[in-house]
Amino acid sequence: AGTAALRQLCETARSVGIPLLLDAEQTHRQPAIRLLFRELAAEFNRNEERAQPIVYYTQQAYLKGAAESVSTELSHAEAKGYTFAVKLVRGAYRAAEMARNPNHLQPSKEATDREYNQCAEVLISRLASSTCTGDGESFGGSASLFLATHNRDSVAIACNVMAALGIARDDPRMHFCQIQGMADDVTISLGLEGYNALKLVPYGVFGELLPWLLRRLEENHDALGGAATERPLLRNELWRRLALSVQRPSLFSVSR
Repeated sequence: AGTAALRQLCETARSVGIPLLLDAEQTHRQPAIRLLFRELAAEFNRNEERAQPIVYYTQQAYLKGAAESVSTELSHAEAKGYTFAVKLVRGAYRAAEMARNPNHLQPSKEATDREYNQCAEVLISRLASSTCTGDGESFGGSASLFLATHNRDSVAIACNVMAALGIARDDPRMHFCQIQGMADDVTISLGLEGYNALKLVPYGVFGELLPWLLRRLEENHDALGGAATERPLLRNELWRRLALSVQRPSLFSVSR
């Protein structure tokens, strides 16, 4: 019954042209989620349909071997003839994982950052090695990526890799995502520079939404630390709007 309900959701999503993102959970639940994703992706992310994929997996970079898992899923997708569509995150269940099995986790935030950037490079490189046209056509076990991060270094690295590999900023298989109210300057700057930049707008009953928001705050120390970067940007923008000649600094540079 659960699979039938998911399939019905996918059918509806396909009919209106929007993707579904399967969220990640604790490691003891991930094998079941991965199996569900593979089954649904084999039906709704078929390469021969020449359309954007419908079902997205979520890969957590704070887990050891995340980049290896990405490569495994890419190979599986290629063998089965579907697009590996994935939302790349750092991870939001560190406290629970530390209590259950800390050996699954990266030893430090720096290690998590390296793993995240490595996963992103693997996926972006796959975009460059597969075919895509302006209408989102893709072939041969290609990837589609939602880069969900508030980390400015990760955003800059991804942009530089895209430029180096000749991937268009508005490639329909590549999106950057941030939560509304977090790192808004990153999202706006990406959009102004021509990248596909999205905002996640949380909604729902307060009692159900608050735990999700608290997990995001735990996960996104980068967004909290980024407030120091945002303040001068906001101040400069305020002065600009007051018609003072204050130049707003660039958020990041992209090598050509």
